[in-house]
Amino acid sequence: MANLNVKAPTSLPAGFISRPLTLGDIPEIVRVANTWAQHYSGRPEGTEEEERGELANPKTKLERDSVGLFAGDGNLAAFACFYDWDEPHAQYGAFMRVLPDAREADLLRYLVPWALNRAGQSIPGAPPDARCTLEVEVLATDEVLPGSCGRWALPWIGTPGK
Repeated sequence: MANLNVKAPTSLPAGFISRPLTLGDIPEIVRVANTWAQHYSGRPEGTEEEERGELANPKTKLERDSVGLFAGDGNLAAFACFYDWDEPHAQYGAFMRVLPDAREADLLRYLVPWALNRAGQSIPGAPPDARCTLEVEVLATDEVLPGSCGRWALPWIGTPGK
């Protein structure tokens, strides 16, 4: 087993549900990503076509590698996608976006542990001597995520079991 000791995701705030994303969610994913980008950088982040290219990658299994957090009205409020595309399967990535007005801190408290747990599931596929890393891409205000600069690199999250 991997030596990753991470708490399971916290409970979602009342009124939110989580489920894996589907290709049918792409318009909502782009809406959330572009709203987020407009808020933080003043310009949109991407298009539906670009997002479809990422999510339709044969190496991505949305059932396993994504989570969407939906508000009570059924609209997407936040999402995360996990990437483990490259050999030797020891460097992982997680891409997250949360609507700026959608209880960012509460939703990130769910998404970040989700990504760490997902990375833990990939560690057994890494070479025996690998030091596995996870890069989390997320940006939030200092009130939500103190010291946030866009990316956290977790230099060592575990090694394959022996």
